[in-house]
Amino acid sequence: MTTSAPSAEHRAILRYLTSERNHIREIISGLPEADLREPRVPSGWPILALFQHLTWDMDFFWFRCVIAGDTDAFAKLDARPNAWKFDPATSTDSVLAAWEKGIEEANAIFLSTDLDAAPGWWPTEVFGDWRLDSNREVLMHVLAETSCHAGHLDIVREFIDGRQFLVLPDD
Repeated sequence: MTTSAPSAEHRAILRYLTSERNHIREIISGLPEADLREPRVPSGWPILALFQHLTWDMDFFWFRCVIAGDTDAFAKLDARPNAWKFDPATSTDSVLAAWEKGIEEANAIFLSTDLDAAPGWWPTEVFGDWRLDSNREVLMHVLAETSCHAGHLDIVREFIDGRQFLVLPDD
C-alpha cells in the first residue's frame, strides 16, 4: 500500500472502472423488482445474483482479500453461500446497498495501492499455479471482469424489454 496521492494511472483506471459501474447502474435503472429477481438465463441466475457476485467475488475478494491481504476477510467470504445462488428472502435494497458499500471500500483500497507491488495475499489453494503478479494486473482483471458482467447485463436487459445500450443505429 502507498500513502501518496493517487497517480494519473490510478485515476485513469478508476475512471474506467467507475464508468463500467455507472453503466451497470443504468442497465438496471427503471426495472421493476420482479425483473431483478427473475432468472433470465439458462443457468438460472437473476440480476440480483450478479450483483452479489460483483460485491463478494469481485470487489470484496480482489480488493480486500487479495490486494489488501486480509486473510480473515477471505475466511468470511469462504463461509458465505455461493454469490450466484440468490435467496428470495433477501431484499433488493440490501443487495444493492452492499454493492455500493463494496465499491466504496474497494475504491479506498485501490487508491492507496502501489500498482507495482505484489498483491498482499494470493490464494494458491483457489487458483493453484495461476497468478497475477502485481496489483496492476489484479486491477486490470477486475476492470475486465466488471466490463464483461456489464455486457451480460446488457443482454439480459434486452431480453427483458428490448432496451439496448451503446448500439449503433443501422444506416
